[in-house]
Amino acid sequence: FGAPTVLAHVAAIMPTGTIVETSEDEWDIAFNVVVKGAYYLAREIVPLMRVAGGGSIIFMSSITGVVGLPGLAAYSAAKGALISLARAMAIDHAREGIRVNTISPGTIDSPMLHRFAASQKHPDATLKAFNEMYPRGRLGTIEEVANVFAFLASDQASFVSGANYMVDGAMSVKSEQPRL
Repeated sequence: FGAPTVLAHVAAIMPTGTIVETSEDEWDIAFNVVVKGAYYLAREIVPLMRVAGGGSIIFMSSITGVVGLPGLAAYSAAKGALISLARAMAIDHAREGIRVNTISPGTIDSPMLHRFAASQKHPDATLKAFNEMYPRGRLGTIEEVANVFAFLASDQASFVSGANYMVDGAMSVKSEQPRL
């Protein structure tokens, strides 16, 4: 098949808690899965993309990596670090034809969200609250995020690198951030 030209890193783990409530182990796990995982994958794929003459690396970040959300200190920090890593890599590998971008979804109707809601005292009310806090009045879909991935992986995005695409239904530009 030849050398790979696209890498999508979407791994995540979401420990909850403030910085005081988050254990060192939870902190390390979040950073190992999100940031160190991206590092290991990119370190292996960049030389292969060089051989191929370029490629597209896409990291899944989160709205929390941009605006932070209460009770998600480790997750927010790890996702923010991923955005910075992508920006640094975009500069480092631009002349090699390797583009590096991040996608930062808001709350997406996904298995991860449903597991989180199920862990809450009132799961249905939690899901309803998530829907209502978005300016569009609904959650995003996996397909909407996948469409941005497809664009960034394609030649249509040949001059896009170092960008962070917010796929959050305008949540990140609301004047008041949500309290969960």
